[in-house]
Amino acid sequence: MEHSIKFHSIWPRSPHLNGKVARVQRTDLEEFYATANLQDPDLRDQLSEWQHFYHWGGIHGSIGMPPIDRDFALIDDTPFLEDVIGKYDRSFEKIREQDYQLDQRLV
Repeated sequence: MEHSIKFHSIWPRSPHLNGKVARVQRTDLEEFYATANLQDPDLRDQLSEWQHFYHWGGIHGSIGMPPIDRDFALIDDTPFLEDVIGKYDRSFEKIREQDYQLDQRLV
């Protein structure tokens, strides 16, 4: 809440609602798996090399830089897990029901 991060659950089996994960999976499918031989015994190594290039070498249109550079730019503002756990207070959680009418009655 302090950082205005809102939790929104998604429906089970709805990957289209999880945009960032679905987007990176689509990129993997289109840019790596479309050109890879899935029977190649070195497939795991090839995927590791491609992921390294993807994160370190290519400029991404949405952020204008390689993802690793964006990570380094945000590192000072990114809390460690211990800090997040230390500040977590369950009493501030606002878990909402997916049924809108039920949720409104509970509020």
